[in-house]
Amino acid sequence: MQDVEARIEAIRLDREHGSAWLTAEGLMLLGEIAAEMGAEEGWAEQLESLAGRISGAKPVMAGLGNGVERLASELIGLGPDAGKRSARWVAQEHVLTLREASEGAARRAAGLVKVGAVVATCSYGSAIMRLCKHAVEARKQPRIVVLETNPEPAAYGRRLAVELGERGVSTEVVDAAGLAAAGGIQAGFIGADAVTTKYVVNGTPSLELAKAAQGRFPMYAVCESVKLIRDVPAEAGYEEVPLEMFVGVVTEGRLLTPADVRRLLVF
Repeated sequence: MQDVEARIEAIRLDREHGSAWLTAEGLMLLGEIAAEMGAEEGWAEQLESLAGRISGAKPVMAGLGNGVERLASELIGLGPDAGKRSARWVAQEHVLTLREASEGAARRAAGLVKVGAVVATCSYGSAIMRLCKHAVEARKQPRIVVLETNPEPAAYGRRLAVELGERGVSTEVVDAAGLAAAGGIQAGFIGADAVTTKYVVNGTPSLELAKAAQGRFPMYAVCESVKLIRDVPAEAGYEEVPLEMFVGVVTEGRLLTPADVRRLLVF
């Protein structure tokens, strides 16, 4: 059990990886421990408790919380014996579904990028990396303007620009003044750690980018539908960007308007 708690703590302390990667880690951890648990009375309660501790490591990441909750529910539905036998396989299936959703959302978002478009983004995340990959594969050759407000050389925006550059994507890192002066931006995209009835929650400086976009270019959030949730707690380093600042949220299924998001989460 010490190893379990150490792995949960590693998820909590992780500042290197994004929501999709950490959600996959949480799913595999839950599957591994479920397979090793005793099948005695109280198995379901133990599983629910473990899922709660894993999701509590990163409560702002809706994908992690919703993902482990759904996996735990499926395993509990199978019962202790069948649940234990199939836990690792079912967890792997959930991870595969998550990855397919990530690719689907990014591919759909790339469809909104015009050939030769100038696209604005910020911070670092797999959603934007995948979006750019699909845009390049479609020979759209976008130019990416990355807003970075952190002066540190290893800041996430610069990391994004470096990795995109290594993949042959034209990038430019700008500060707030540079973004204000940049012309010809046709769309803005950010990833999301959560999408609630009121906000898109994502890392700094997402709010600054969204504010700069108003009246200039449309903003989109790109994420898997598992990240839709009614509310998440505030957390340092993450910003709540009003949902109304976005044209929509691009998921693997479709482009959701703010009204669509509220309908899905309220009813």
